[in-house]
Amino acid sequence: MGKPTSSTLASLAGLFRERDDRAVSQAPDAQARADERLGDINDTEKEFVSSRVRIIDPNLVYDAINLGRRIDVSWPTEYMRIRGGRTHWKDWVPETGMEGPVVHKWVPCHKDPNKRSHVDRTILLVQIDDKFVPIAESGVQDLGPEV
Repeated sequence: MGKPTSSTLASLAGLFRERDDRAVSQAPDAQARADERLGDINDTEKEFVSSRVRIIDPNLVYDAINLGRRIDVSWPTEYMRIRGGRTHWKDWVPETGMEGPVVHKWVPCHKDPNKRSHVDRTILLVQIDDKFVPIAESGVQDLGPEV
């Protein structure tokens, strides 16, 4: 088999261009959605921002799922991941009674890998001051919408 001719290359380029055009026409607002995701919190996660929770069992905190291992969850932002575990917390530990808004939620078997839990429990990401605490849903008490 020899080098492809210029007509073969032009034909291939046309096929790729058609496929790209179809992808754009099927998702005309894809760029708008991508721009929206660049912020800290997207629309799906905003529903959790208004929910406030209180830690009732600090033993259910996942304090080492921010290490960037392949088996860990996919974090909403790098900022949250860095501040979401013992490596950032140092001597601070989440305690019973601490409260904060839920900023993200990982659910087992979710179709979106960014929202999929790596274990068979739903994990909430709770913001307490400048720290982010990943905790099993059963380890918190829902205080209702934040006002």
